[in-house]
Amino acid sequence: MARRLAILATHPVQYFVPVFRGLAAKPGWRCRVFVGCLHGVESPSYDPDFGVAFAWDCDLTSGYERTALTGWPLKALSGWRGVLAGGWAALRLLLWRPDAVLIYAYSPSFIATASLLLALARVPILLRADTSDEAYSRSAIKNWLRDAVLRRYYRCCRWILPIGAESYRHFLRLGVPPARLRTVPYAVDQAVIPPWAQEEPHQPQPDRLRLGYVGKFTPVKDPLIVARALDHLSAEERDRLSFAAAGDGPLLAACRAALEPLLPQLAFHGFVNQSDLPAFYRQIDLLLLPSVQGEVWGLVVNEALSQGVRVVVSDRVSSRHDLVLSSTQGWVFPAGQSRALARAIRLALQQWPWARRAHPTPSPQQLVAAVQEVLG
Repeated sequence: MARRLAILATHPVQYFVPVFRGLAAKPGWRCRVFVGCLHGVESPSYDPDFGVAFAWDCDLTSGYERTALTGWPLKALSGWRGVLAGGWAALRLLLWRPDAVLIYAYSPSFIATASLLLALARVPILLRADTSDEAYSRSAIKNWLRDAVLRRYYRCCRWILPIGAESYRHFLRLGVPPARLRTVPYAVDQAVIPPWAQEEPHQPQPDRLRLGYVGKFTPVKDPLIVARALDHLSAEERDRLSFAAAGDGPLLAACRAALEPLLPQLAFHGFVNQSDLPAFYRQIDLLLLPSVQGEVWGLVVNEALSQGVRVVVSDRVSSRHDLVLSSTQGWVFPAGQSRALARAIRLALQQWPWARRAHPTPSPQQLVAAVQEVLG
């Protein structure tokens, strides 16, 4: 009889789904995904950071068994409604009688409630969570409370699958033994964003380095620092630059207004869906990700490197430990420091033009293999 693996997540996420499909295809296991809602899947959902309603244009629901536990919006999975939904989720999972449960994240309250109830029922739990000690700044009291809660929570998990080197250090610091850890960095869906093929035509413009930005125009992403950094460059250096952005949000207009006096070549494409991202990455040579907080990984770094685009990231982007290891991948600067960002762009200008080369990035199958390894 096939062993049963349940997966619990708030909603189908584009970089989770390849793992769902990979686990569903493994012989000897039956896999079923339980999601709290279908945010962004069956109908457009409003994202307050992007400032638009959208549905992902990639297939997020086929290739695996799934159960949608509520018809609620994503925000309803927090607070007291999330506690109720988490209790319902635990009951549904227990009735399905899984041999183990792979849980994505430890919040919101929907996930926390369900996972604690499953732990009380002695169901083996594998945790796959966004974890970082450097992505957010907290007071000493908040850090102490967070550590105390998470130490107890992690004891409920039989295995933990850190998302990268910085995440691994977080779990070690909170007392998780190395024997219970299997590091598997985050990966993008290579069926939607396939790696750039070396044989594809590419004609770099030796006199112009094309900067790019992908993501939400919000304060935590700090897109306005780009204009401040460019203002530190000479007019001759700026003449060798252009800028293109894929994204939307409350700071978009301010960012455009700040950049217009500095660069003659600007392109703001608004929200760009998944299937159109490879074409956008072909229009840039250097991706900027200047986040000041909350970047527990930074999947756009995976995307850019897989497309042969180098990156400049802040030291609040945790994926830098795993993916940005030399100038052939990119450069790191202290978050919020515009002069440091300007120096990184200047270093890139000094090396430009370079040969476009796709860098190996993690694959979803690595997580599938890790789950199979720990479950035996």
